Amino acid sequence: MKSKMTQVGVAWKKTTQSDKTFLSIVITNPTGADIHLTLWPNSYKEKEGQPDYILYKSADERPDAKPQAKQASDFPEDGADASHSDDEVPF
Repeated sequence: MKSKMTQVGVAWKKTTQSDKTFLSIVITNPTGADIHLTLWPNSYKEKEGQPDYILYKSADERPDAKPQAKQASDFPEDGADASHSDDEVPF
């Protein structure tokens, strides 16, 4: 039986120079530039109803950006917020 799921992107588990773990994500955009994201543990979580993770879009993404080759070196080693906890990403 063929899967009904379609791959729409990829993710890499990465660690910053200060040992913060995050996911570097690329969502495939069939009509333009791919979307580059990072997923970080929510170090500001204070109660159960708050999100466990926060997803950030790269600041240099623009709707008219030209598609670029996907390379591991395209992804920053540090995220937008250096105060994230060292919790492991559960994937």
